Amino acid sequence: DKADQLGDIVRRHWSVESMHWLMDCLFRDECRVRTEHAPANFTTIKHIAHNLLRRNPAKLSMTNKRLKAGWNEKFLVSLIS
Repeated sequence: DKADQLGDIVRRHWSVESMHWLMDCLFRDECRVRTEHAPANFTTIKHIAHNLLRRNPAKLSMTNKRLKAGWNEKFLVSLIS
């Protein structure tokens, strides 16, 4: 019925919004790149990084995984291998 359809639409919307919120908070989406293909390229790189962090089984928050990857070369290599 209509209520079920509306519920599905709202849930899909908020799943996308929650990902945008995570990307904004995790990567501090303050990138000022605005020319040619650079914005799309940076977005792709951020999505790849997000997926690599998400699939890592470490019991850390996404923010802490990102920080650890910046501080610990072995952890960074484990993310990309």
